[in-house]
Amino acid sequence: EAYVIYNFYTYCTVYLQEFCNPGLEHIVARKPQQIHFWPLSLVVTAPRMGEPFLRQCRHGVINYVVLRPISTTIAFITEANGVYGDGQILNPLVAFPYLTIINNISQAWAM
Repeated sequence: EAYVIYNFYTYCTVYLQEFCNPGLEHIVARKPQQIHFWPLSLVVTAPRMGEPFLRQCRHGVINYVVLRPISTTIAFITEANGVYGDGQILNPLVAFPYLTIINNISQAWAM
C-alpha cells in the first residue's frame, strides 16, 4: 500500500515536471496560498507554494512509506503476544488505539 502510494506520487511529479512548461515548481508557485482548515490552522502554518510545498508533500509521502511497514510489524508482534486489541479504540492497555492514531496522522500528512 505505502509503496504504491510512493510510486504514484513519483509518477505524478515526473509526469507533471516533464509536460509542464516552465516546470511544476513554477506553476505551483503561481497558485494562491492555501491555508489549513480551522483547528489545524491554529498549530500548523501553511507552506509557501512552489518548491517548499512540493518538498513537504514529498516528506509526507516518504514518512508514510517508512511508518506504515513499521506499524504493521508492531501490529503483527502485538497480535502474536495478545495485546493488539483489534477494534478496542477506548482501551489504553492495548496497541490498537495508538497504532490507529499514528497511522491516521501519517496518512493525513501524506494526503
